[in-house]
Amino acid sequence: MIPRLSSALRGSDPERVHLSETGQANAALRTAWAGYYADRALLVLSLVWIVGRAIKRQTFAERPEVLYDPLTWLGALAFPAPVSTTVWGGIAVAMAMAVVLCLWRPRLIPARVTIALCALLLMSTEFAYGKIEHTNHLFLLAHVYAIFLPVGRPSGREQILLQAEATRWYQGGLLLVYTMAGLWKFGDMTLRAVLKPGMTWLHPEAMPALSALSYRVLDFNLAVPQAFYEIRWLFPIGYVAIAFLLVPSALAPFRRPLLLITLPTVALFHLMNALTLYAIFLSTIVVALVLFVPYDLLLPIRRTLAPVGRVRFKGAGGEAHYERLYENGDVDRFEGFYAYRERLTDRSWILAAPLYYPGVATVAAWVLQRRA
Repeated sequence: MIPRLSSALRGSDPERVHLSETGQANAALRTAWAGYYADRALLVLSLVWIVGRAIKRQTFAERPEVLYDPLTWLGALAFPAPVSTTVWGGIAVAMAMAVVLCLWRPRLIPARVTIALCALLLMSTEFAYGKIEHTNHLFLLAHVYAIFLPVGRPSGREQILLQAEATRWYQGGLLLVYTMAGLWKFGDMTLRAVLKPGMTWLHPEAMPALSALSYRVLDFNLAVPQAFYEIRWLFPIGYVAIAFLLVPSALAPFRRPLLLITLPTVALFHLMNALTLYAIFLSTIVVALVLFVPYDLLLPIRRTLAPVGRVRFKGAGGEAHYERLYENGDVDRFEGFYAYRERLTDRSWILAAPLYYPGVATVAAWVLQRRA
């Protein structure tokens, strides 16, 4: 059951994909290092986030106290009245100190709990003026999940394997939010349109209507992107494309080249919302970039991997074979469609990324077998 689940998550066929111990170790090491650097980057971003909250707090401090009305149970319990500067500053300092401690000792669980709790408290002070923002959901969720993440500087085979698998599930859990968003959009375009006829996201007037509504409830000065109103087809087409690309998001950490599609899709999704609907998610784009960038492609992690002596490709169609021969004698073997995909992956993740989309392997393998 577990091997089959693992193969399904990775989009591979155990009968046609044979990774050697060296191949598995290299894949785990790349993922472990990528997860480690993503955690470092998130902690540094958290210090910037605290400064951003402090700047935004000045805006809320200018509002009359009579408008203060906590909208969450935590806000009502912790801050029944507007929080004082001293208390707010104390929470911010505690979070900053916990972040610094985690930069020094990544697995300090009390500090991880402190970061998540302080972030939630700082956010709850803003949920008291008639509107609950959800622009920091990914940031908060990342810190909550990080409490359970065995992250550290990769060293030792067992620790690397554990950290790599934990990183995949950590990122997969975070990206599940966007898989659900994609599925919800398909539901909106199908079931909702049938069960409750009316204006859906595919209606050409949906974007102007929602933009006007969003602008009405916000009290910040925003420029109206009039140019987008003249291109009525832009939003419906973009909505369908993004929904289609978001659905497999949770699988991307297990099929890492797919991150090169998922990450731009998440960024474009939030950017489109910001430009067309006044749903400002720009901070979420930064958080996504920090968390899901494949650092092993950008940083000199390859020097720590077992070197490949040579590669060999032979055959064609369903009988194609691709071998990756390591200098220590181990060999990775791939057959059929997976031979083509792996050879392309070794050359370019960007070009290979679409081949990791769910269903592509099944269809391509069937086509290759038919042509054999």
